[in-house]
Amino acid sequence: MVFGRKKETTEVKVARALGKAAGKAARAGGQVAATAKRAGRAAGKTAAKVADAVERARKAQRRAAARRRMSKALERAGKTLKKVGKAAAAVGMSAAAVATVSEVAKRRKK
Repeated sequence: MVFGRKKETTEVKVARALGKAAGKAARAGGQVAATAKRAGRAAGKTAAKVADAVERARKAQRRAAARRRMSKALERAGKTLKKVGKAAAAVGMSAAAVATVSEVAKRRKK
């Protein structure tokens, strides 16, 4: 006795075709989701790198500004010290001159 396959009804054929299509769509959707996930990760990493680079540039700018401020302050302090030194030298010279005059005056009195 030869056993043959029972004929499928149209509903079964349609259901099987829809199942195949749904499986293909699910696989394609999964692949698209995985690709989107990888692209999102890459975009996030790139954004992080750009943000780090911007932060490094800003830090360098702040450090450079601080260096300029410090050098200006040191320059001002140097000028002030120079003025103070000149004034001290002038006071010392005048004190030496006064001492010399007083010595000369003492010698004359003797």
